[in-house]
Amino acid sequence: MKFCLNKTCLIFSIICLHTTAFSQKSADGTFLFKTWFYIEHINDDSRYASDFPVKDSSVFSLFINNIILRLDTLSSNGFSNDYVFLAVNLNRQTSVVDSSIMYDMKTKFLKYIVIPAFCNRYVLCVNKINGMSYRIQGFAGNDFLILMKDIKEEFYLKTKSELKTTAFLKDYSASNIDFQCIYKGLQSNQAGSKKYPCLFNCRGSNEIIWVH
Repeated sequence: MKFCLNKTCLIFSIICLHTTAFSQKSADGTFLFKTWFYIEHINDDSRYASDFPVKDSSVFSLFINNIILRLDTLSSNGFSNDYVFLAVNLNRQTSVVDSSIMYDMKTKFLKYIVIPAFCNRYVLCVNKINGMSYRIQGFAGNDFLILMKDIKEEFYLKTKSELKTTAFLKDYSASNIDFQCIYKGLQSNQAGSKKYPCLFNCRGSNEIIWVH
């Protein structure tokens, strides 16, 4: 599992460097969401799967060029202006996301690139300056502990004092995101249990991957 995760991080780091280089020092939240959807995509049994038997540049282009996203910016407290919380809200009424919200229905590959919608939304925290992104909600992986670690490091560099975990969980927040629940779930090694709905995977799977 660690090998696969490290491989994913390497692929994503390369993509982030590409994004930063061509975005005038400002991270593109839409691009980052699509990139994560591509990374976490699993080839399915749709009739178009044979057109894309492996995940390669053609599949990546399919995600980048044919998915239309409308992002919501969430309010937050404690974080500097470098950080922004972005959400993609999903239609819970149907198994296929409403086209007016997310998809260009003209593409014949819609079923192949459909984004699982077994939850309310996906949330990313993005550092607008360096392009780093953190999966917070909905994804197969969760990077909350990495986000907290990075904030603590920035806090120390700025103040020369330590930011305790209890202080972070008290003073830092984002709209409708339960940091306490996420932290406890990841620390408990029971991230997929019903006890921590804040860590529900939108694919409908109970498995959540994270890095300490």
